[in-house]
Amino acid sequence: MATTANITSETHNCGHCGNTSYMIKKGVIDDTVSEGDHKHGYYESGDFYRVLKCPNCLKINILTYFWHDSMDAEEDVNETLVYPQHQAFPVGLPAKILEYLTSAEKVKSIDVHAYALLLGRILEFVCYDRGAKSDKLYLMLEELAVKGDIPEKLVKVASGVRNFRNIGAHVGSGDLSTAELPIVRALLDAILTYIYSAEHLAAQAELKLSKIKKRRKV
Repeated sequence: MATTANITSETHNCGHCGNTSYMIKKGVIDDTVSEGDHKHGYYESGDFYRVLKCPNCLKINILTYFWHDSMDAEEDVNETLVYPQHQAFPVGLPAKILEYLTSAEKVKSIDVHAYALLLGRILEFVCYDRGAKSDKLYLMLEELAVKGDIPEKLVKVASGVRNFRNIGAHVGSGDLSTAELPIVRALLDAILTYIYSAEHLAAQAELKLSKIKKRRKV
């Protein structure tokens, strides 16, 4: 059991489970070097790495910050999380989908079935967001294909997410492992990228071209 001396004095957000609490200090790695000379004095500069253990999921987080002896106080320290590193989200996503994805990432290391279930929920939201009216997910996906929102090939990709979602939702469907999670996420990302990112990037490109044309006229 951790003693009070081994608990951090400030709260941190766990990169694995998303829990915000005081962390258990496991160690500090000093990667600084001493520079200078006898005449002008010596100073230390370099990176520090703090190893913290989450009391909720019991997994390790690694934070790093740069330090130089000329820095005035700890307020100057800009600490960043280097482990775990999260998978980037596709660009141009609606705020609600981004919120759902962030929530899903928080439970990924806790419950693989809950993670698959949440990704399936995101797929359902995409269908509703694009105006699908059916009450079954596979029918909503077919609606999107008929409307031209997604090609037929992506319907099969989306069905893959749906199948994993069903396994996560029903005990009798089998069990998922962490090995399947990147597959589920990659399938969903393919759909999100096609529907939202391409549209977003096209709009950005049009805006840039419009600005260039205006500059030419001036």
